[in-house]
Amino acid sequence: MNKTLLSTGLLAAAMALAPSVAEACGATLFGTGQGSRFQAYRARVPADVLIYASEQLAGTSATSEPGIQQGLEKAGHRITVVNDLDALGAALKAGHYDVVIASAGDADTVASRLEGGAQPTGIVPVVGKSSGGGYSPERYPYSLRASAGIGQFLKVINSVMAQQLK
Repeated sequence: MNKTLLSTGLLAAAMALAPSVAEACGATLFGTGQGSRFQAYRARVPADVLIYASEQLAGTSATSEPGIQQGLEKAGHRITVVNDLDALGAALKAGHYDVVIASAGDADTVASRLEGGAQPTGIVPVVGKSSGGGYSPERYPYSLRASAGIGQFLKVINSVMAQQLK
């Protein structure tokens, strides 16, 4: 009887000291949904970005999607979108842009419009399946695939800005 009473007492004491909820590794530090939360993308250096959404770029790239543009703005970049050569020329005369995103076929057109500028502007061509003429990897060290997501856009823009700040 004493053994039964002793073992029952030890079992009761162990249950009283044991936590009521079993927790996984690290759960005590963070708690579910409390210690680790989603962090939005943030630009290291906010940039003035011009997107030249010509016919070559429209419909073939995620660049022209409002979600990408809104994501870049939420990250801290200032976005301007133009659709034709006249608007491109007017935008480039009106202000300085740190980065210009254009289709691979339009990259040389944008570069010729930027010649003679006092401050450097990084040109980022968007390379699609059918982007043949006008794109030279030697001339444009940074590029994006047509299917790129917001993470790739931010990474390339950050790389261009880091290069310009050197």
